[in-house]
Formats: sequence, structure tokens, C-alpha cells
Amino acid sequence: MVLDFSFLRSSLWPLSAILAVALLFITNTAFAADVVLTPASDSYVEGQIFTAEVQVAPSARSVSAVAATILFDPDTLSVVNLVKNDSAFPLWLTEPLFSNTTGTITFSAASQTPLTDPTTLLTITFRATTAGISAVTFENTSVSAAATGSDVLQNTIGSTYTITASSSSLAMVEAVTTSADGLPLAPDISSPAFPDPDAWYMSKEGIFSWMLDPAVTAVAAELAASFDNVPEEVYNPPINEFVILPEDIVEGIQYVSVQYRNAIGWGAITNLPLKIDFTPPEPFVIKLASLSSSSSFPTIVFDANDVMSGIDYYELTIGGGKSKRINHNDGVIAYTLSELTDGAYNINVTAYDRAGNKAISTTAVAVAAGWAPAVEEVIEYVSPPLLTTKNIIFLALLLLALLQLLYIARLTTQYQNKETLLRKETKEVQDQMEKIFSALRYEIYDQINTITKRPRLSKKEKEAVEGLQQALEVSEALIEKEIDDVKTILQ
Repeated sequence: MVLDFSFLRSSLWPLSAILAVALLFITNTAFAADVVLTPASDSYVEGQIFTAEVQVAPSARSVSAVAATILFDPDTLSVVNLVKNDSAFPLWLTEPLFSNTTGTITFSAASQTPLTDPTTLLTITFRATTAGISAVTFENTSVSAAATGSDVLQNTIGSTYTITASSSSLAMVEAVTTSADGLPLAPDISSPAFPDPDAWYMSKEGIFSWMLDPAVTAVAAELAASFDNVPEEVYNPPINEFVILPEDIVEGIQYVSVQYRNAIGWGAITNLPLKIDFTPPEPFVIKLASLSSSSSFPTIVFDANDVMSGIDYYELTIGGGKSKRINHNDGVIAYTLSELTDGAYNINVTAYDRAGNKAISTTAVAVAAGWAPAVEEVIEYVSPPLLTTKNIIFLALLLLALLQLLYIARLTTQYQNKETLLRKETKEVQDQMEKIFSALRYEIYDQINTITKRPRLSKKEKEAVEGLQQALEVSEALIEKEIDDVKTILQ
């Protein structure tokens, strides 16, 4: 008899799945590990330099690798140096790198010897740049278990730093020149020729400088090829600048390595990255993609390569026109021409690497898309003819009206002149009449007085004298009246 155990397999399957999930949960719990930044919180003065340690803390079992990205606020903090000399992880899959522009620190480390105790991965030297509350956190962090290689990260614990404004520059100097053990802190290096340690440069010379505290007795400085270099070129008395000459420069990433010594001993080291690329991008070819139709615009394809710093962007010029910037996207660039009349065009593409070196490629492209620019309709104003019948009649009437106005003005002037002359003559007549009648009156009155002095006058003589006086008075009154009438008319 054959026994059928299929029912048993089907009934055990859910149970095995549950046991596997439980085992995975138990394993992950047993292998749990935390990545911590210490100190978790502290207060510093603006301008002060301090250190923080990245530590991994396994729980019960061992770990073999850690990778992380640390985020900090570049407005309040800047990284001065990263030190991995005392790290328990000797294999660095990704060298520790920092960017004070984006506020990031990245690293990836491993150890062939599994670690079970809390250990330091990396020492970070920060500078407090601006007063405020600054949080430092972890992102994209993983911890690999030594036995299985699975990610056993449980928690990431960052730090929060309080930065206060400094009340005295002297107090700040005293606070930042030495660490807790009395040794000098890592130098803060700057260079006008190479201001950004994250950028690439094509220059082959420059000066790096740093501040010297009176307690510094010697300085070790040199140009090194390693990120964790310990400088051996000692300057005593100490120097405060380091000159880079063209014969010292090689392409790639070098490090300006500087260390202070005081009465206690040598302090922390600054290895400032110096990225140099003075070789243009490799020659490249502009290709023409196949046309979808005979009446479509062509598409050009190009892809430049720069071994050292990488391609940054392109500049495209068509037929000597205005250049167009095209960002590099780590792949082949396909650009379709547009708004070009039919004809042949010279296409120039200039590739720039991140240090500013360039390479140029040129090709000729024929365009037969049948495109023409839109023609703007121009409305031309046409003035009407001047010598029409209506215009002639209007001009004639206008001329006649002007002549009439001129004639009336002339008559008015003549009348005003005659009126003025008449007023003048009337005044002269009045003056002459007054003079004549005044003289005549005196003469007649004189004769009348002579006649009336005689002792006896006949009746007729008396009547003649009286009539003469009356006639004189009447004549004078009539002439006065006529003169007044003329004056009234002239008013």
C-alpha cells in the first residue's frame, strides 16, 4: 500500500513560511546596530572649530561594513577636515568626501575583521560659521552584518549644535586654537586661486594660506596624493602660506596637507582637496540621425567624454548664429534643429569640462524641411490725391475768405486813421473858434462900453447895441452846439 503524504506537505507550508519570517525577524533583531554622531548636542561660539565622531554600535553580533550620507546645514556649519586614521574600518570603499556647498559628507567603509564593540568610523572637524541651531542628520545609511551581509541598521542618531554669536574676537581665537587635549586644531586653509575645494580648476599655480596662532611653534605643509596624508615637510619658524608651482601640479585630485605643532605636540591635520584638470575633452564627432521623412528637420547627435573632471555642458552654434547652452546629462545628446530655411548650415558644438577646458567639433548639415518664417502683414497707408475738385473748391473759397479778411482789415485801418485825423481837426477848429470868439467878444464889448459911455444914446443906438450882444451870444451858442455834436459822433 502506498501512503500519500501530499496533504502533510500542504499543511506544513504555511507553518514553514511563518517560521522563516520569525527567524528573519529574530536574526535582524539580534544583528541590530546603531550609527551615532557624538556629541549628541553641544554649544559653540561663532567661528569656533570643534570635532564630532561617527560611531557604529553593534548589538550582540558583529558587523563588517557601514555606508552613510551625513547632512548638515552649510549656512551654520562648514567642514574643515575629515580624519579616518583612528578608524576601526581599514577598507574604504568610498573615500570620505565633503561638500560645504551642498552640506553633505559621504563615506563607505568595511573591515575584514568583524567588529562587535562600539567603534569610531570617522572624525569630523566642523567650524561654526553663523549663530543658530544646526542639526546634523544621517541619510541613506546601511550597516552590513558580518555573517550574512544583510542590512541590520536599527537607528541613526544625529546631533544638534547651538551656535552663539561671539562677543570678542580675542575670546574666539582662544577658544578655537586648541582641542580639549591642548593640541592645535586643524588649520583652516583658503586660496584666492582655488576658493572652492569641490570645484575643478585648470590653473597650475596659486597660494594657500592660513592663520597662525602665537602658540604655534612649527608647521608641516606639503602637496600630497593621499586624503589621509601626514605631512613631513616641517617649517620652523612656522609659515602661513604655501605656494603651488606648475612643476608641483599633476592632473587629478591632490591635497594641500597642513598641520600645526605647539608646545604639547602636533595637532589635527587638514588635507584640503585640490582638483586639477588642464586637458581638453577628448575629440568627438557630430552625427546626423536618420530623418523620419524627407520634409522634417534633421537631428544631430553628439557625445563628448572627459576622463578627468567630466563634461559640464555644451554650446551649440548653427550657421554662425547665437550660441545655445545644452546641459550634459551623462549620455548622448540628441538635438533636433528647427525654424531653419532650406539650405546648408555649419554646426559647431563646443564641449566644456568642469575645469573650463573645451573641445570643438564641426559638421555641415543640409536642411530641406520647407520651413519659412511667418510674414507679417504690413498695412501701408496711402494718402488720398490732393488736387481733387472738392479740394480745389475748398482752397478757392479759403483764399477768397482770406482776401475778404485782408480787405476788411485795410478798410478798418483807413477808417481808424481818418477818425483820428477828424478828431484832431475838430479839436483844432474848437480851439480856433474859442480864440476867435474870445477876441471878437472882447472887441465888441469894448466898443459897446465906448458907445455906452456917451451921455445920451438914441433909442436906435441902444437897440443896436442890445441886438449885437444877443447876436454874439446866439452865434457863440450855435457854434458850441455844432462842435459838441461832432464830438458826440466821434465818441
